[in-house]
Amino acid sequence: MLTDKLSAAIKDSREYREFHEYKEILEKRPQLMHMVNSIRKQNFEIQNMYIEDTNRWYEESWKLNEAYKNLEDSTIVNKFLMAEINLCRMIQTVYKDIVKELDLGINFLE
Repeated sequence: MLTDKLSAAIKDSREYREFHEYKEILEKRPQLMHMVNSIRKQNFEIQNMYIEDTNRWYEESWKLNEAYKNLEDSTIVNKFLMAEINLCRMIQTVYKDIVKELDLGINFLE
């Protein structure tokens, strides 16, 4: 099946391997991993909330930044979060390339 091949290709990518390498390191430190996941969740919620009040959005972003500063081992956390961003960007690129090649009738979005 095509999805199996695509999943296998993603799993074989440098981005996926790096993400899992740092994830495994963090998982050996459950308390730190819990803190990182809490920040990841807050970040996801901030990015996906509809906020008419931009001051509130900036306030929530500032709080998240402050929470991030308090992490005890920012080096491994930084590497993990960058690996996550790189993996997500790679998957977005794959998605965009697939959509570009298919006629899905969504050019009204341009």
